[in-house]
Amino acid sequence: MRTATYRWVVGVLGVMVLGGVAGAQSAEPACTVGVQSYSVYSAGGTHGGPYTATAKQSFEQRLPDGSYVRGSVRTHQARDSAGKTMSESERGCQRDENGVPQPKFGVGVIDQTKRVSISWEIGVGADDVVRIFHMGDPPKPLTAEELAAQRKRFAQQQPPRYSSKREDLGMRTIAGVDAHGSRVTQTIPAGAEGNELPLVIVSETWNSKELGLILLGMRDDPRRGKTTFEIEELTQGEPDPTLFVPPAGYKIVDQNPPVDNATKP
Repeated sequence: MRTATYRWVVGVLGVMVLGGVAGAQSAEPACTVGVQSYSVYSAGGTHGGPYTATAKQSFEQRLPDGSYVRGSVRTHQARDSAGKTMSESERGCQRDENGVPQPKFGVGVIDQTKRVSISWEIGVGADDVVRIFHMGDPPKPLTAEELAAQRKRFAQQQPPRYSSKREDLGMRTIAGVDAHGSRVTQTIPAGAEGNELPLVIVSETWNSKELGLILLGMRDDPRRGKTTFEIEELTQGEPDPTLFVPPAGYKIVDQNPPVDNATKP
């Protein structure tokens, strides 16, 4: 069992508040059944310097009766100087032997140098399996014609574009690092998606150019609630190598073993 990773799990917080229920609770639950991580922000790309970070992901949605559903969870990320990345993501809640909801996480490691990705689960209900996927050779660069055809197909698959406004939010410091922010406000006109009134969706992103990392992201969508992702703690420098290693005792499953060309008939 990898002590560092499981120590992180203990620090996870999740809470569901319906009206005045929270005030009557003596302690926050370790996890909230039904409230998962809705954020889609990742550990960033392979460029930039090495780091280790703790991120908080939050969700809030107002219900028709005026009460709220809220949830939050802390996950972790790391990248070494070779570009190898590790990221955790919440996989929801599982009840332990006492019936108490506990968090479960998925951990993913991507090693572009070895062209391999590794994933496993930790927490209550984890399946104790390490899955290895070989990414194969990098794709060949597209020709100008192929790139134009790809863009055309992508545009055809996109939902209708509604009016939007982009704002430059300037610079601010997040977790001790300079970040540049931008805000996009999109308006869906009445009737476009069955909505009686116009819908306004606001998204904010704060990026560190130095690290190639999203430090803060927010999306407020009246249809799905408000999600927020923020790096709370950031340590620059080489991460602990054990963060990229699966827990001891897990079963190793190679999803697509590489084919040795020398042994092909």
